[in-house]
Amino acid sequence: MTEIVIAFDTLASAALATVCGWAVMSPRVRDGVIIKLGMIAMSLGLALISFALTDPYIPDLGSAVAVAGTLVLAGMLIVVCGAALRVMRRPKHRRRVTDWADLSDSGFAR
Repeated sequence: MTEIVIAFDTLASAALATVCGWAVMSPRVRDGVIIKLGMIAMSLGLALISFALTDPYIPDLGSAVAVAGTLVLAGMLIVVCGAALRVMRRPKHRRRVTDWADLSDSGFAR
């Protein structure tokens, strides 16, 4: 049963690392430099988890996966901070008085 869980974790980590790597390299994904750095960290961390689970010569598997997991979490934090900065820098849409009222009611009609 443990081998099945490790195999599933390995495949899931490899698939997520591939998706994150594709998002970094694809020109269709429009993100900034900060978000791209976070995605790179996540991709590397997930690839390290996948490698650590398949390598039988790692003496302490728990600490290797913990370090790689920390890299994934740091990447997630960078992506969230980059997305928050992007939302805060977005220009605010300002409404005019005429957007909310009919022109004849607002006093602006001629």
